[in-house]
Amino acid sequence: MKPTLTNSTAALGRLLALSLPEDNRAQALQRQLQPGQTLSARVLASPQSGFARLELLDTPLLARTNLPLHAGQSLRLEVIRAGLLPELRILSPATPENPAQQVLRQSLPRQIPLLESLQAFQRITRQQPASALPTAVREPLVALTERSLPLSRLTPQRLQHLVQGSGLFTEALLAAGRPPATNDQKVLLWQLLAALSTRRGEASNPLGTVKPAPGTAPRDPLIQLPGGDAGQKEPQPDQQNAEARRALESGLLNRLTRLVEGSLARIHTQQATALPQDDGSPRQAWQVELPITVRDQTETLQLKICQEDASNPEHDARHRWRVQLDFDFRELGALQASVLLEGNKVSTTFWCEHEHTGQKFNLRLPELATAFNKAGLEVVELHARHGIPEQEDPVRPPASLLDERA
Repeated sequence: MKPTLTNSTAALGRLLALSLPEDNRAQALQRQLQPGQTLSARVLASPQSGFARLELLDTPLLARTNLPLHAGQSLRLEVIRAGLLPELRILSPATPENPAQQVLRQSLPRQIPLLESLQAFQRITRQQPASALPTAVREPLVALTERSLPLSRLTPQRLQHLVQGSGLFTEALLAAGRPPATNDQKVLLWQLLAALSTRRGEASNPLGTVKPAPGTAPRDPLIQLPGGDAGQKEPQPDQQNAEARRALESGLLNRLTRLVEGSLARIHTQQATALPQDDGSPRQAWQVELPITVRDQTETLQLKICQEDASNPEHDARHRWRVQLDFDFRELGALQASVLLEGNKVSTTFWCEHEHTGQKFNLRLPELATAFNKAGLEVVELHARHGIPEQEDPVRPPASLLDERA
């Protein structure tokens, strides 16, 4: 049962008689109330147990209620019954979004995939001379483009280091008192965004903030007035060049700012989807994009780590994990590697877009089985198959981001 508010006509009349003796707003309010009507109210005070003083339609009234209301509280009320003794029901407030939903709602429309932002950063650093950007902007920008790991140097240790510096765990490291890596992607993006903000502020006022003396008109020092006569001279070549440089720099700074904000939004989206679900399930999932260099070309490797329910109810679900790698290294075609680990048992399937790529993988599977055995794992299944399966993305936003009542 939802709580109700029933306002006493006698009590309402006494309250208004004390504050507004010549006002008939009590009767006017009663005539306005209609069943099904929804109204907003504010709690003014709780003078005694079982009563609350409210402000409804700019009218103060005394309502009888068994709820512990406090001054300043906002209420949404529905009129259940009108007449001399109106009855109103308190409507349950809309369930507030949890932090993950708030982050996703803000970040999803703004996010930029890692590969897109990296390629844009690389083009800017190649096309712009060293003098075109301040050192505070250029250093983190170059560091971001150098995070890509050559495929030939990809080892378990370097892969782990790349994941730790992806920005997914930056705040967790800081909260634990552990400094992030020097090439942590999120730290570099923070540094670049701060430098861009500072530079944009300076560029918006290149002539300084010198104010003219009282009673004098402001004067542009780039415009010379011959002989003190009124009138403006045509802009000189030096002035035109300076204005063109400022316009180019402003456009570049704005473009970089959008790229950085989109890259941070991408990380925020990945962090929000990695948070535990509110449905009580122990299932968690992490998704991260890792920059890999293949033959002087930057590619991204999609890494997904997902916790799944155990196939045997007697097993602890925390010991069942699926790791999925998605990448497309040109001549090999699109590839998806799915590794399922439950206890010390491992199953692996490679899905290959091209049939000849699957044949190459099949030739190397015995080496992988030997490596698993050396690591103390029991191989249950090991396959290389043709085709790319259509699977539901294991990383899903928590709850719905669509308000179906809108």
